[in-house]
Amino acid sequence: MAIKFLRDHRVDGPPVEEFKGGQVVKNRNDASELHFVRRGHAAYLDEKSGKLTDHEGNSVNDPFAKDAAPADDGDGLDKLSGAKLKAIVTKEKVEGVADDASDDVIRTAIRAHRQAGEPAADGLDDLTDAELVERITLGEIAVEPGADRATMLAALREAARHAANGQ
Repeated sequence: MAIKFLRDHRVDGPPVEEFKGGQVVKNRNDASELHFVRRGHAAYLDEKSGKLTDHEGNSVNDPFAKDAAPADDGDGLDKLSGAKLKAIVTKEKVEGVADDASDDVIRTAIRAHRQAGEPAADGLDDLTDAELVERITLGEIAVEPGADRATMLAALREAARHAANGQ
């Protein structure tokens, strides 16, 4: 069966592999396909109908379809890109965002900045930086190298929220 990547994804390997959002990949073994689909990086593609499904057979929205609606995490950031996100970084004085950072990294940094100072009951605040990096690495969560603690915490919490929602 074919899978279609829902966003850019890099596997640090070995072997190192890079997939682009919208890329269709055929002829991978079933376990590999399931790995990407369960983690929300890709969805199963029915090549006849073009429909996408998750590992349980539920319909998945194709973010690359011409009529796709933008996702929204409730804060409106997912509807913004480029200069609008960078304006928020400047206005809210979000630190640690590189000039060439991707929109996803900028969104994560903004959310981390907004969340800073709000204690969470998930226990992540008690982890050391090394433990945070380990969880991010094991969970294949996209975070810019050298990200600050708040950004790493926000990325882990966002990944947990997506997992809880089955995304």
